[in-house]
Amino acid sequence: MSYYHLAAALAAARLGEEALSRFEAAARSFKEAGGPDAPLAWRSLSLRAAVLARLGRLDEADREFATLASTDRPAAENAAHAVRLAFLRSRQHRHEEAIALAHSGAEGLRGTGRNASAYAESTLGQVLLAAGRHAEAIPALQRSVAIYAKVEVTTSPDHGEATAALARARAALADGVGGALVA
Repeated sequence: MSYYHLAAALAAARLGEEALSRFEAAARSFKEAGGPDAPLAWRSLSLRAAVLARLGRLDEADREFATLASTDRPAAENAAHAVRLAFLRSRQHRHEEAIALAHSGAEGLRGTGRNASAYAESTLGQVLLAAGRHAEAIPALQRSVAIYAKVEVTTSPDHGEATAALARARAALADGVGGALVA
């Protein structure tokens, strides 16, 4: 479990290269203890794939996500995985697929009031921004920032990214880009 927590902390601090080997070690440990289908092994590999995407290693991330695709997990775990995959699809400029995945993941985690829900809303907002849908991004980013304000320190990288994305969406709308804001 210590590899997993260390990897998660490194990833949250945006020290992706350092996190990769720890997620791999965590997955190995969880598989040894719980068998090849150990849930935390699967989560470790899903998070590792997300780190690869964040680092811009898109082909590697795509392969890693592909190896995890056929595994069925509890709804919340599948929702979190969909959000991670949405980030990759957005980086690959597969915007409609990214939006569908992010909507699904955010919906599956909505109302939990946890960091995962805040991250899901932020990812949804950011993939909408990347697709040029600024007005649609604002509500998701507002939800994200509000949740982060309750569950994290305001100086966390995730909270900062959500806040910056919200500012970008608002600025784009003020400049007349990305459609009208609907209530």
